[in-house]
Amino acid sequence: MKKLFLLATALLAMAGCKDDDVTTPVEEPKVDEISVLPEAKEFDNNGGSVSVMITSSGEWTLSTKDNATYDWVSTDKTAGADGDMIKFTVSPNETEEARHAYYVFTSGKATAEFKITSFAGEILKPSITVDETEIVKDYNAGQFRLKVKYSEGVNYRDIKAVIPEETTWLRYLATLDGDEEGEAEMAFEYDGLEGLESRSVEFNVNYNAENPVNIPVNMTQMPEPVLIPERSKFIVPLAGGTLSVKVTSSVAYTAEVLGDGASWLTGHNLNDDGTNTWACSPADGRREATIKFTEAAPAEGKEPLVEEVTVVQVDALITTVARMNDHRAVFSSYSSGNKDKFKLGKKFTVEFLINPDKGSFNSVSAMFGIERRFLIRHSDIGKPGKWEVVCVKNRKDYNGEHIESKFTGSTLDAGKWTHIAVVLDGETITLYQDGIQKNKQSLDNDMKDVDLTETYMANRALQQFAIGYAYDNGRFFNGQMSEVRVWNRALSADEITATNHFYKVETDAEGLVAYWKMDDGEGSTFKDSTSNGNNLTGEKYNGKWNEADIVWEGVTLPE
Repeated sequence: MKKLFLLATALLAMAGCKDDDVTTPVEEPKVDEISVLPEAKEFDNNGGSVSVMITSSGEWTLSTKDNATYDWVSTDKTAGADGDMIKFTVSPNETEEARHAYYVFTSGKATAEFKITSFAGEILKPSITVDETEIVKDYNAGQFRLKVKYSEGVNYRDIKAVIPEETTWLRYLATLDGDEEGEAEMAFEYDGLEGLESRSVEFNVNYNAENPVNIPVNMTQMPEPVLIPERSKFIVPLAGGTLSVKVTSSVAYTAEVLGDGASWLTGHNLNDDGTNTWACSPADGRREATIKFTEAAPAEGKEPLVEEVTVVQVDALITTVARMNDHRAVFSSYSSGNKDKFKLGKKFTVEFLINPDKGSFNSVSAMFGIERRFLIRHSDIGKPGKWEVVCVKNRKDYNGEHIESKFTGSTLDAGKWTHIAVVLDGETITLYQDGIQKNKQSLDNDMKDVDLTETYMANRALQQFAIGYAYDNGRFFNGQMSEVRVWNRALSADEITATNHFYKVETDAEGLVAYWKMDDGEGSTFKDSTSNGNNLTGEKYNGKWNEADIVWEGVTLPE
């Protein structure tokens, strides 16, 4: 009885299984393949026959290439299966020229070719030569032709180029009949080359025959000639030391210290990373030198690239600044600084050094702040070169925007370093240019507290605190910047005009909230020199904002 119960249980369990529970093996898709041996056969003028073996993944059929007809060749079959042999019979060649026949075996989507050559006399060994085996082209995209000479009996249409599959920038187009008998031209095209490194490929000029011919050809594409020192001016202290000049280059070059500079800049070395170094001897006073970089082997008919940099030996307070063109600096997303320090209210000071580019007064340019919150800018409509401060009230207009209050400073000089200071003491706002008071007015009782951490959406973009930018991509500050500082107190006129205050302050000075010296010299980060650690990141817009290295430039300040 117990056995009958167990049997019934097993039968019920089997009956409960669905067909879906059975896993059916998934077959790999079939790949069509076919090959022939030999792939080519040559006959003298007496003709003859040849048997060809076919290896295929399935049944195959035979046809002529391009549906040509050959009344001098016959076959014993036109279809078959894997492992079959097919016999080709070639009639005697009673003409005065070599004849060629091309057949195609097909199995599914796979094909294999078989070629017959019938000579007018004895079998001639094919011979081909090319006019160049070393080809050098510049960085531009273009085309070129390779001239080929071939022997009697060779069909120029069978001369082809075999380029490695991984080489996608060079392409073989066709083989064309040449101007003279026994000559042909092979046409190629190639893409443009970006970057500083050359690229090369070795390909074969191939003639498929019973005794195939392969000629290796090497093509090299050279990069655009580039010779770019990282900056045009370098500063070394009077105490001497090591001068380092990094050069981005795609060409070999020489470096020469001109004139008297060769006596105090010595021992030139070029390192693997492109950095040139010299030993600089001590000096009692300021002196300058020029270093000339010259391309060593320019292309034929081209003038060599030449770049010069100036080296100044002096004890300057500022030797490196940031060029902000097309860049902005915003709070770093990976900085853990204390941003509460930027809730400034109505008592604070903002100051910085700027050197606007010539021609940069044609449109409004933002220097510091947030659009429609607190912004320092220059060249508003009808005010080319004039800088101003824009604050806002708590009250809003009919568009829901905070009502602006504008306080005008003075006119900037393009190409000249200028110190800007904006001081709010809770009741008044004072604007200084190079330590000279340019404007002082009472603040509106309804003025909105300044909070540099505030963000909002406008113009389909996030509006936030930035240096060198506000609102949209037409309002970058174009020029150099340095010594950007934010204080949580109102600096006095005496503090602003103190000796060397424009060029440096103590990093732990009372009330100093942020201090971006903008002398970092490399990368995209503006370090906050205070203990608050609110670093900024340089960004550039290319469809979206991306972190981007800043252009750092050498200066001597004070001048």
